Amino acid sequence: RLRPDEPQDSRLLIVTVDEQDIQYQDQKGMERRGSLSDSALALLLQKLKPYQPRAIGLNIYRDFPVKPNQPDLATHMRRNDGFIAVCKVSDHTKNNPGILPPPEVPQARLGFSDVVTDPDGVLRRHLLAMNPAPTSPCTAPYALSAQLAFHYLEAEGISAKYTPQGELQLGNVVFKRLRSHMGGYQQVDANGYQILLNYRSYRHSPSEIAPTVTLADVLKDGVKPEDVKNRIVLIGVTAQSARDYTSTPYSAKQGFYQEIPGVILQAQM
Repeated sequence: RLRPDEPQDSRLLIVTVDEQDIQYQDQKGMERRGSLSDSALALLLQKLKPYQPRAIGLNIYRDFPVKPNQPDLATHMRRNDGFIAVCKVSDHTKNNPGILPPPEVPQARLGFSDVVTDPDGVLRRHLLAMNPAPTSPCTAPYALSAQLAFHYLEAEGISAKYTPQGELQLGNVVFKRLRSHMGGYQQVDANGYQILLNYRSYRHSPSEIAPTVTLADVLKDGVKPEDVKNRIVLIGVTAQSARDYTSTPYSAKQGFYQEIPGVILQAQM
């Protein structure tokens, strides 16, 4: 919280689906299953494609197939190497059955949404990788955020690999794995590949990490090509009704932690 502000990250663009966007889809007769209809997603991807984003991350669960009347959307999800979707790994210790990925997206372009919070419910750690059980509906070995970063950096000639000591390396950077006894963490659950989450704060708010536009902005051609070109575009829900919010170490007011929606969290990671 004492760190100086950093500028917004121009490698990212966040497309949010807020309450007004949900109403907008309903007004346009777009049949929804959840927060984002097939027709809205198809149109969104159609608008973004000519602007050449480097990667697109869909941080919205789609455990159902694309409707037959949207064959172009199904084809895009199957064939676009830069399109990465999310699923959730099962955890029987927490009575969490997990969530299936979109059936159109191949395994290599899936990332899990799972996170590891501290005992006070605040997210300070970043779960990069794990080994899901073969029976889990989601068997993605890497987080959505990691998959997007890997894809982005591949274009820079930087590939992910592991050192002989089993630590993840990208270029010259080795990510030191969090152990069960390290710093303020003693006897912590260090399963999976965890590091400390390096939050980026702009105007003392982690919510403003990157330029943000709404779904309606894009559908109404309110986004410029330079806002999208060569960026990671993250698509997710910020509507309060979705209840996808996580506590950060930042203070909203005395005694309360600042919460951010899942898509902003993915951008931070």
